[in-house]
Amino acid sequence: MSKTYFIFSLIFATGLGTSLGVNFGTLTGNLSVGILLGSITGLLLGFGVGYSLKAYVENYKIQNTL
Repeated sequence: MSKTYFIFSLIFATGLGTSLGVNFGTLTGNLSVGILLGSITGLLLGFGVGYSLKAYVENYKIQNTL
């Protein structure tokens, strides 16, 4: 994965992980466990979005060269 997509994924994952963590923490009543769960979920979703974006851009480039 190139640096741009990696940085985008990291920013997305950090923001999403923090907000999910606070929500999970409020739900469970334990903020540290919630933030841990939110961070893991945020990282997985963030890299998923970054990878999907990379695949979409690569596919778009291929279609436009044909």
